[in-house]
Formats: sequence, C-alpha cells, structure tokens
Amino acid sequence: MFFGRFRCQHSFAVWVELAQANQPPRNPILNDLKYLSLGVHDYESKHGSLPFAASEAHPRSSWRLAILPLLQFVDVPAGYDFSIPWNAPGNQSVLEKIPECYTYYEGFDFTLYFPNAPRPTDTCYLAVVDDRAMWLPGRTSRSVARDGASTTVLLIEAPEMRVPWTEPRDLTFDEAVDLLGKPVRRYADHWFWVVEYYGYTRAVNFVDVHSQQITPISKEYASALLTRHGGENIPDDRVREHYLHLDWPKPAYVYKWSRIIVCSIAAAAVGFLLGRFIYARGRRRAASPTMVPLTHIGAAQ
Repeated sequence: MFFGRFRCQHSFAVWVELAQANQPPRNPILNDLKYLSLGVHDYESKHGSLPFAASEAHPRSSWRLAILPLLQFVDVPAGYDFSIPWNAPGNQSVLEKIPECYTYYEGFDFTLYFPNAPRPTDTCYLAVVDDRAMWLPGRTSRSVARDGASTTVLLIEAPEMRVPWTEPRDLTFDEAVDLLGKPVRRYADHWFWVVEYYGYTRAVNFVDVHSQQITPISKEYASALLTRHGGENIPDDRVREHYLHLDWPKPAYVYKWSRIIVCSIAAAAVGFLLGRFIYARGRRRAASPTMVPLTHIGAAQ
C-alpha cells in the first residue's frame, strides 16, 4: 500500500501525539505539511488508497477537501456539496473558509501589490501528480514508495502557484522538478511596505511523514526524489554535489505611500503642536510675576 512498511496501524490521533511529543518549536510550514501528510496517511489507511489528485484533468473535488474529516480541529466547511464540481455556484462561498492548515498568509491579499502572488483563498501546499510519482493522475492510487519512504516526495510548498484551496489541481512532474531547482518566492507584509523576496529553502514533505527544508537541487536529483520506483540510489546524507549555487534574485519592495503620507502628516502635526505647547509654556513662565530673573537676585545681594 501507500506507505509500505511505514503504514500506521494506530489511529490518527496517536500519530499526531507521537509527532508532537517532546519536539522543539518548528517552522509552521513544516508543521502544516506534516499535519496534512498525516491526514493523507489516515485517509489511505481508512479507504485503502490515496484520494483523487489532478494536475490537468479535474475531478469534482480536491484531496484537500477529502482529508478534512480526518484532520483533528478542522471541520468541513458548511455548505460544500461534494456531488457538484468545486467551482459550481453553490460551492464558491466555501473558498473564503480556508482552513489555517492550508495557508500561512493570515488573510493578507498580496495580489493588491504583486499580481502573481497567491490570494488569501489560495493554498501553497500541493501534491505531485504523475504516473511516476506517489499521486496518480485523476484517480485513487495504491502507490508504494519502492525507492524508500524517506526519500520519496509527497507534498511540496509552492508559493509561486495560484491554486484555490478547493480546486482539484496540483503540480505536474515537470513543474515540481522546476520548482525544486529554484529559490522559493515568498511575500511579507510590513508597516510601510510589502516585499516579494526569495527564500533559501523550500519545505518538502516525504512519504514517511517527515518534512524538511531543502535548497535548490539539480533536475536529476529532483527527479530521483519525486519518483516512487525509479530505482535511484539516494544517499541519506543528501550529497552536496546535487545542490545548486544560484544568483539570488533581488527582493522587490512596494511602499504603502498612503500610510507613509498619513503617518508623516500625523508626525508633523504632533511636532507642530508640541512646539506650540513648549513655546506657549515658555511665554507663560516668562510673564508670571512669581518668576524673578536671576540677574535681579544677584543685584540684591
């Protein structure tokens, strides 16, 4: 079956407890991918196969919706109808109810500044769908990671993609190979500006449930990690010769001029009022009859 000898015979709750016990704080992206991977594993244990996934031909709904009933602390959004396509009018309202485990942009819409950025209703956690990968196109699969569960990719973090979280669309094999050979594009919101920058590592989840950050790697190495039965010899120590040395793109900044102007005007107004207050107080102290100049005191002595 899907996880081979790694197939869990325990409940999903036990897996979550084991994964979180005695663990130091980790990257939230890695935690999300492990959480989703455990949900996929529990689905496979219950149904005997992975849920439907697609890179081109679309089934009615995504695997991301299929595993929601198996995820603790997450409910299937009310109003979603699995009998009709994901983009049918009756299912469009569910897009706004994206679970936190599918996004880490906290509701901020970066498309207002960068058109290619994911929307708040998009997910960046995608499966790799291909006959050579773990997810077979457009159908349930009983895939076995013959190359090794710890060296076969299951899910990838891909902020470069614009995929609504309910849409049954994921990565093709070639798209995944291309992404694994590039720095990851990220976005950050600050008080006076928004920035599009490139991170050094990308989060990847493997069939044995563990997640890790990897730097850009060669196409050959990426293909070896993505195939489930390619027969490649992948060392556990991740040979450094497969890692690429790239010229990092420069970050792009978009300044929030309206906020900058408002804050500048407010600061100028506060400065003006404070100056007037100090000036008026000095005038009052000078005009007060109880205030005797020091020169007069010296003369009296």
